[in-house]
Amino acid sequence: MHKTDLAASQTMDDLRTATRFRQEPNTAFATIRHSVGGNLRVEVYDESLFGICLVMSGSCEMSVGDEIELIYTSTPLHGTVKHVTPYKDGSYLVGLATLTVSGEPAA
Repeated sequence: MHKTDLAASQTMDDLRTATRFRQEPNTAFATIRHSVGGNLRVEVYDESLFGICLVMSGSCEMSVGDEIELIYTSTPLHGTVKHVTPYKDGSYLVGLATLTVSGEPAA
């Protein structure tokens, strides 16, 4: 890797870290909207300028590329799953990117 590539990579990592806002555990929640089986309330791990990361417990039925609808801070959003990271305790972090208002009224 060239020195300029390394500097650009570090700058992007710094920017990514600087624009993440970690939530205190058990204080922020979102609702994933399901057409079948009702809605699912999930904990928000962090939010950023370009997305949100959710804590999912139990079996995670999401895969990279899935699109979901959710409500966070009374705002309907649309997101695309960018990563699913399992943890030893059986939970998963699910990162969503490019959130946009879905156009539906907040519930």
